[in-house]
Amino acid sequence: FWQFARSRIDQIDVMRVGREFVTCKADNVRVLLNATVTQIGLTPDGASFDGLEVSTIEGARSRVKAKVAVIAASAIENARLLLASNAVQSHGVGNDQDLVGRFLMDHAGARVARFHAGDAAQVMRRFGFYGLRQHGRTHMYMHGLAPTPALQERLQLLNCAVYFMPELSPDDPWGALMRLLRRSSAVPLQDARTVAGGAGVVAKGMGMKVLASSATPGFLKEFIVNAAIRVNPNLVAEEFQSRGMPHRLSSVSIDAIAEQRPDPDSCVRLSARTDRFGMPVAQVNWRINDDERRTIVQIARLTRDAFARAGLPTPVLESWIDEERLGQGHIIDMAHSAGTTRMSASPASGVVDLDCQVHGVRGLFVSGGSVFPTVGHANPTLMILALAIRLSDKIKFELGR
Repeated sequence: FWQFARSRIDQIDVMRVGREFVTCKADNVRVLLNATVTQIGLTPDGASFDGLEVSTIEGARSRVKAKVAVIAASAIENARLLLASNAVQSHGVGNDQDLVGRFLMDHAGARVARFHAGDAAQVMRRFGFYGLRQHGRTHMYMHGLAPTPALQERLQLLNCAVYFMPELSPDDPWGALMRLLRRSSAVPLQDARTVAGGAGVVAKGMGMKVLASSATPGFLKEFIVNAAIRVNPNLVAEEFQSRGMPHRLSSVSIDAIAEQRPDPDSCVRLSARTDRFGMPVAQVNWRINDDERRTIVQIARLTRDAFARAGLPTPVLESWIDEERLGQGHIIDMAHSAGTTRMSASPASGVVDLDCQVHGVRGLFVSGGSVFPTVGHANPTLMILALAIRLSDKIKFELGR
């Protein structure tokens, strides 16, 4: 299962860390806006961090001095900044072994099957979202399926899983109403009939607008949403996926997610183009290899067969899966980029050490998924947070001495 943390600011939304962060207003945190880092400064011998060069959009440049720096801009931007900071180390900071930017990984995702429309409600009841109540608050989870370790080893599969997603109906009444209100409908009479036939969905939409309003007291929102989750565990998930608007669903699809085997040729490099700050733009060569494609095909087939054996509705595989046309599958990233500043015990095999410090550069650390040596198949948030907390404790301890 996957857990989705609910926002404490907006009761019908998942947590968005930025908005949660700015409400903290910690006295020992100073946020500099309009201050893009353009260069990581090193001492002349390249052995220590020395400062950061920053620039506003208008071009005003400044220097930020600090005892330590933590670069935490995700896998593509972490690599770009290290590579572009070449004033002292000509190949970029921490790149003596040509490893910065290499081993770019993400989670390979693909839609692999779907259920017939008549089976959608049954599938979502069993495999959709559900809520668990603890300490007066209902927490949201999503079901998934994964191969057992023994089966994975026998079939030589990468780590992988499948999950179930509702699909929007083409005769959705809320979408029809929005087209009529915006006067953008190409078939107004047909859209009007759709709205009339979906009055319940439209009424629910009006209720969600009231619930999202700032005029509705927070305690009332909390009570309503917790109660709704207990009655219909898919409610909050559906509202998030549809940006707060209810929709009529036509079917349920099965999506697969798989880890990637680390590949040094899957990488981030610097292009010849520059951005408005004069920095080279990242050139990304993200490679999906046969191991990922084969894993996705296999877990799709395993899922179909397992449903059939259990007497549940049997999904229909996508044609490229059913015919095993590996090279024709539409595989996307999941915005979980990782691996470009990988952690290692030796500078010969990675960019940062076990404490996330750049090999050979005192006071310069990297945080985020870019330090992952492997990526697994699960959402990386908790591991990123665990490493960040561990790193902050390390820095506080060192500075305290």
